[in-house]
Amino acid sequence: MNISNHSSAHSPSYDVESVSPFPEIPIESLPVRNLYSHLLPLDSPFSKTSPAFIDALTEKSLSRNDLRHEAGKIAKGLNSELGLVRRKETVGIFLANGLDWAEIFLAAQRGGWPTALFASSLSSTDLSRQLELSRPEVTFTSTTLLPTLQAAYSLLLTPPSSSEIQRKTVLIDSSPNVDTQGFRTLDGLKADISLEQVELEDRQIEREGEDIAQRTSVICFSSGTEGLSKGVETTHHNLTSLMTMMKPPVFPTLDPAKDSMLGLLPFSHIYGLFKLMLLPLQHGFPMVIVPKIDLRAICHAIQTYKVTCAIVVPPILIHLASSKVVDKYDLSSLDWLLSGAASLGKDLIHKVEARFSASNTIVLQGYGLTETSPVTHILQLSDTQAHPGSIGRLIPNVEARLVDQEGKDVVPDKEGSAEGEMWIKGPNVMKGYLGNPEATRDTIDSDGWLKTGDIARVDPNGYFWLVDRRKELIKYNGHQVAPAELEILLLTHPGVADVGVVGIWSESEKSEVPRAFVAPSSTDDPLTHEAETTLILEIQDWMKTKVASHKLLRGGIVLIDQIPRSASGKILRRKLRDLASTSPGHV
Repeated sequence: MNISNHSSAHSPSYDVESVSPFPEIPIESLPVRNLYSHLLPLDSPFSKTSPAFIDALTEKSLSRNDLRHEAGKIAKGLNSELGLVRRKETVGIFLANGLDWAEIFLAAQRGGWPTALFASSLSSTDLSRQLELSRPEVTFTSTTLLPTLQAAYSLLLTPPSSSEIQRKTVLIDSSPNVDTQGFRTLDGLKADISLEQVELEDRQIEREGEDIAQRTSVICFSSGTEGLSKGVETTHHNLTSLMTMMKPPVFPTLDPAKDSMLGLLPFSHIYGLFKLMLLPLQHGFPMVIVPKIDLRAICHAIQTYKVTCAIVVPPILIHLASSKVVDKYDLSSLDWLLSGAASLGKDLIHKVEARFSASNTIVLQGYGLTETSPVTHILQLSDTQAHPGSIGRLIPNVEARLVDQEGKDVVPDKEGSAEGEMWIKGPNVMKGYLGNPEATRDTIDSDGWLKTGDIARVDPNGYFWLVDRRKELIKYNGHQVAPAELEILLLTHPGVADVGVVGIWSESEKSEVPRAFVAPSSTDDPLTHEAETTLILEIQDWMKTKVASHKLLRGGIVLIDQIPRSASGKILRRKLRDLASTSPGHV
């Protein structure tokens, strides 16, 4: 940091802006290049033939040479078969984690095509909004997810024809249960080009500089600080800078010869993309993909591949701390677990470390946002015992400040108790929200400070703690859930007259979860207890068909006579939270 103590005859004063304790990296040393070339440089010091990604389910793997070759074939096919012009059109990926995902992503980056990342858990309604925002020229998907993609296209303001959907879709597999006639396949798209030809073209791509660096690399989707889904434009320079800023000693030192990382989190989320796709390629260690979050599969992969580190979220730690399944496997290879997406409590950290005490496995955490590509803070391995529960200190080249509700800087104190909304500045701050300059201006001020919407505090040594989430935004296990989005949807249900949604803490999930307060549609007589129960169950079942899993009303539904609103019509969420503390929701 440093929060420096300026001596005076009176009380000490502290700098209001915090900086990283690590040496700043000169701006001229931050890479100015295509993300693809940064991940797979021709002069890479790492083995070109050793596994880079391993699918724990199929036991198949891809080396760096494989990744380069397959990415080259796909990129060539996108240009020659589909007519995509380099750097112009957007490519979409609507897939679960897998080796194909890695090939396709690198192909899009090689071609300089902005890549829209759609979570495989999305409902057709959610996906349609993101398609409307990003407008991909082509989207890669599977036969399992094809019906959702087709339904999403049908919901667009100007739905494409069936033949147009076929033209814009590439399937990675086939299925006798799905009509795939007329659709192009991934294998059919790949051009017949040798690895040597790909490498020759890559020499030219490596010479790309400032022009490509400031262009959009990926479009991830975030609710920002409030409202409906926004497309976050992250540039090549955002990502290559952050990767440089995250080199040891900031990120733990890993040995490609002995270390491997477990890949659980969705690559479509910036957290999973950066930590599980980008960092392993930069640091040279293999990443073991577990396509579906299943505790037995996780433990089996750790035991089989002697995984030494894993990027997780709190629910996974809860299972590792308490499930009897863990006892059936040898997980002694695990050196550390890095948790993000939601703040961890000291109790859970201690439970996990106690469970793995024989192997001295350490739990550490970090912090970041989709809008910061994502990392801004990290707690180092050496700091975990002295600062449990802290999100750590700022990484190099990143600044932070705490701001009160009036927009004034909060002056940190010696006790580290002063709180404020955390604002962030650095080369990893996003380009902006896609097609939404107003939201971009509301989130990033004229001096480049990004308003995180999170309340935090910082101690004199630069260790940060999250205190609370901004009230309007619910963060469920790394996903951002906008109450306004759920309210708009719930108001379309015939049994709902008015509704307000807030986040409540779930001890069982160690996360915020959405709870809906519903004013039922008017009836002549008050609803009986049986009718209330029927309506609540009907709404819950209805929601399961409308939204992704992370947006379900896990906090339950409470029926009330009237939603509290201000004179201007705004929902008084504080009053709903007060009700939540005394009214158990029907789940």
